[in-house]
Amino acid sequence: MPIELLPSTAAERPILENLLQLYLYDLCDFGGELPDERGRFSYPELSHFWTDPGSHPFLIRVDGRLAGFSRGSNVSRLPQPFAGPPVPGFFGLRASPRTGGAPWPWP
Repeated sequence: MPIELLPSTAAERPILENLLQLYLYDLCDFGGELPDERGRFSYPELSHFWTDPGSHPFLIRVDGRLAGFSRGSNVSRLPQPFAGPPVPGFFGLRASPRTGGAPWPWP
């Protein structure tokens, strides 16, 4: 089950917009924002994924199928030094129980 972390281009923005809706929905469980009157979650920072220096958006694919996204950054927002590259965003799709399990190679 090969896992690929592929750099995302601005042309793939609609894919990330859709994945972000699922990500922001999941965050509702932890006190996240509610959707607007159209039923959409707001994420105005999305354009920064490709315009901020040091921002690196990625799509995650498992067996060639879309499975999530990640965003790397060269800038940490932590108040103390961090021993690795910051990952300000990560999202993996949950598999349907009917498919036989999660799309990830761990239990």
